Amino acid sequence: GRAILGHVVEAGYGHVQYVAENCGGSSPPVKFADPMGLTDSRTFTAALLDVGRYANEALADVTDHALEHCRIKTRWGQEYDGEQMMEHATCHPGRHIRQLRRFLDGELGDPLFTLRS
Repeated sequence: GRAILGHVVEAGYGHVQYVAENCGGSSPPVKFADPMGLTDSRTFTAALLDVGRYANEALADVTDHALEHCRIKTRWGQEYDGEQMMEHATCHPGRHIRQLRRFLDGELGDPLFTLRS
């Protein structure tokens, strides 16, 4: 469960960074440089909010034209334009929300993330 939480934050920063680097954005500092080390829900929530802050700052100067015409080759081999990467970044957490719900409901047998007593 914690690995998924960290992955969601790390990927959020990474997707924004792809767009910023390839479509004319900037590289502001991240406040949670080690997302895989997040240990509690309060810090995880703060880290998610920081991904939003990071996106606002990093993409402030990216134009719609740039999003439509820049090309991004990902480390996993997929090629996107900036608009497609933004859509991917928006949908990506949804995949993991389902996994997290399974952890929280105890379906995966991890007692650390079971809400039921």
